[in-house]
Amino acid sequence: MSTGPGLESLVDRMLFARVSILLLPFYSPKFLVFKLLLLYNNFLNVKELYF
Repeated sequence: MSTGPGLESLVDRMLFARVSILLLPFYSPKFLVFKLLLLYNNFLNVKELYF
């Protein structure tokens, strides 16, 4: 059962974000800031696509 590429990549991103949050304590602060910016940018892209 395929849900389409858009939804699948959205779910992948959510899982990736969740894993990232679990791994936060292991990241260096500089990389952490970069990561958060990246996730925020992804969120904006998803908002444009779906809302």
